[in-house]
Amino acid sequence: MAGAPDGHSKNVGPLRTGRGSTIAPLFDLATGLAYESENVDRKIALSIGGERQISRVFRQQWNKAAAALRIDSNVLISRVNGMAQAFPESFIRAINEVPDAEGIDKIAEQTLPQLVDNAQQIISRL
Repeated sequence: MAGAPDGHSKNVGPLRTGRGSTIAPLFDLATGLAYESENVDRKIALSIGGERQISRVFRQQWNKAAAALRIDSNVLISRVNGMAQAFPESFIRAINEVPDAEGIDKIAEQTLPQLVDNAQQIISRL
């Protein structure tokens, strides 16, 4: 969803709370969507159904990924759809939590349209 070219979505860590352990939210995640594609590798670090070019990921690849993960493909498709729909607003909320960082408005202005377009493309290929 983020268009992160560096594979940081592979940064998975445990989060321990008083109620037990869970997987920590993504951290150290950055988008490459706001930059010219010739300057940024558009391949994703982890393949989806054997495909690393997100523009080539369609329902067939999500179905293959679901089979590899041993989960129902409809559950995975629904989850991906929900994440793609929610991501742009989540990005806005995250930007708004940054305390007066220099240039944050420019980053948001430059990035949000690309994130929205990427999310819509992902949804259309489901």
